[in-house]
Amino acid sequence: MGKTSTHCLVYANLIIEGREYGFHVFMVQLRDENHRPLPGVEPGEVGPKYGDNGTETGFLRLFNVHIPRNWMLMKNQQVLEDGSYVKEDKNSKAQYGTMLSIRAGLVMGAGYRLAQGVTIAVRYSCVRHQGFTNTQGESNRANPEHPIIHYQNQQYRLFKQLSLAYAFVFTGKSISDKFQKTMGDLATGDTSDLPEMHATSAGLKALCTFEGASGLGK
Repeated sequence: MGKTSTHCLVYANLIIEGREYGFHVFMVQLRDENHRPLPGVEPGEVGPKYGDNGTETGFLRLFNVHIPRNWMLMKNQQVLEDGSYVKEDKNSKAQYGTMLSIRAGLVMGAGYRLAQGVTIAVRYSCVRHQGFTNTQGESNRANPEHPIIHYQNQQYRLFKQLSLAYAFVFTGKSISDKFQKTMGDLATGDTSDLPEMHATSAGLKALCTFEGASGLGK
């Protein structure tokens, strides 16, 4: 969005004649045919990011931007030409799907990012030598030394993060499976698993991303 996107989906509060109907999804054009931002549209990129610099993360500010009525996503709810609002109750919570899917991906992604850092650190620890193997003999810089992976303190730091990486990946896969089941239930109008899925994914997203970033720093 910060550099290349021409359109985006915006989650915004729908207000009709002063009455709020909650968040809905709208398609918004960002740039013209010359790839310049349209009037009232201010896109940007947040810049370098610790641990995820390969992903473009943009921001967007909108000022008095007008879009056609039919650019609102209206599968489960509609705004008619006369301004009246119509909503299908059986799919009223289906809009949570995208949010839950992103959360599940963040949990698994935190594990993969941490695993990348641990892989680099473990490989380096196997080839980096420090500390003579024979501490009783005469000191000679040509004497063999221990790989630092042999030291318990190094193992504690690395293997702890390695185990967390595995745990995050497996947890992310479990959340993804649970998400698929929840979305299948939502399609039939069953929302019984939604509160648990919402709370679990929100907590795990915060925990795994925080611990993943902390582990990379260590």
